[in-house]
Amino acid sequence: MRAPDKNLYYSFADKTNKELIPWEGYCPVHKAVTGDMVEYVMAEHPAALVVVHPECNPEVTELADTVLSTSGMVEYVGNSPEKEFIIGTELGLVQLLERTFPDKEFYQVYNHKSCDESCVCPYMKAITLGKVRRSLEQGTHEIEVVEDVRLKAMTALERMIAIGRD
Repeated sequence: MRAPDKNLYYSFADKTNKELIPWEGYCPVHKAVTGDMVEYVMAEHPAALVVVHPECNPEVTELADTVLSTSGMVEYVGNSPEKEFIIGTELGLVQLLERTFPDKEFYQVYNHKSCDESCVCPYMKAITLGKVRRSLEQGTHEIEVVEDVRLKAMTALERMIAIGRD
């Protein structure tokens, strides 16, 4: 079994009985976040909880109060009585949290030279609704999926849609 990248491997290898083989890739935004950066923001905002993605470097996840997926981060912040959070992930999630929880404060760790000013992951932003629409209208970028995989994916999609209706 392969892990998506080596930092996810570090985050999950000890939580499974399966043998994981780390892939040497990484997310450029998460890799750019260092322990020193997190410690700097922690010193500036000592009351804030540190919440990071598992794709962050081990030195960053070790400093975190919690290490969660994107949906886990949103749920955690929403359920927490705390009002201040240091967020270690891509800017899009920070912006979502700010819109969703306007009564809470969020601090980024990205103000440094090795990351662009917005800290937007180019890979997460590669697919847009406009591009999907164009592809569907023009019939381009068709992806063929074997039938057994299609059926499993359809089951998962139907479950997600059903949850969304509830």
